[in-house]
Formats: sequence, C-alpha cells, structure tokens
Amino acid sequence: MAYLSRKSKPWTPYNRLLVAMSTYDIITSIALGASPFLYPKETSNKALVYGNDASCTFIGFVNQLSYSGTLYNGFLSVYFLLTARFGMQNNQIARRVEPAMHDFSVGYPMLTGFVGLFLGVYAKPEVGLGCWVNR
Repeated sequence: MAYLSRKSKPWTPYNRLLVAMSTYDIITSIALGASPFLYPKETSNKALVYGNDASCTFIGFVNQLSYSGTLYNGFLSVYFLLTARFGMQNNQIARRVEPAMHDFSVGYPMLTGFVGLFLGVYAKPEVGLGCWVNR
C-alpha cells in the first residue's frame, strides 16, 4: 500500500518516519510473539519451550532493536513540533533534521544491540519474561 501511494505523490518526512516506525513495530511484534517459545529449554520450566542459548541471545538482540520503534515515535512528535510550532517546511526538515532522526533511531539501538552481543549479556532473567540483558 505504501508503494502504491508513493507513485501518486512524493513522500514527506512524515511518511518516511511513519513507515520506518511501522516496520520496526512489526519486527517487534513478531519477536514478542515468538519469544516465549525460544527460551532456553534447559533452564526454563515453561511448557512448549523449544529454544536454546543462541535463540535467547537472538531474541535479546531483537528486543534491543525494538527501541527503534519507540525512538521513531518520539521523532514523529518532534516532526509535528517542527511543523506546527516552528513552521518548518517538509523540504527543510528532510534536509536538516530527518537524516539525524533516522541515524539515531536505527543507529543507537543497533549499536547497543551489537555491544550486548559482543559482551554476551543476553539471557533469560530469573524473574520476568523474555530474553534480554541479564548479566
């Protein structure tokens, strides 16, 4: 649907931020749906668990990436602030602000996700759900 609307008129920073946020929300939803089944089988007392340490580490990494959706949501608010309050035009936002929005929204969670992989901190916590930082 986004592809079809792109043919009819050019995308604005609003459209690009919204599509990026939606993409990360879909990835997050899939990871959260699969997470209970990917706990390490050896250490979990839950039923229908098929995972191992590698699957838990993967889910922890994807959980860290899920902060991209939250950051995009915040930058969507910044976009509205810039247009409504400060009167910036879409071309000004696209040129001056939008690249930094995308860089930070993707870069920060990606960087911290890879640092977590490198340090080996993703594991199933003793209390709570999901595989995330536990060491």
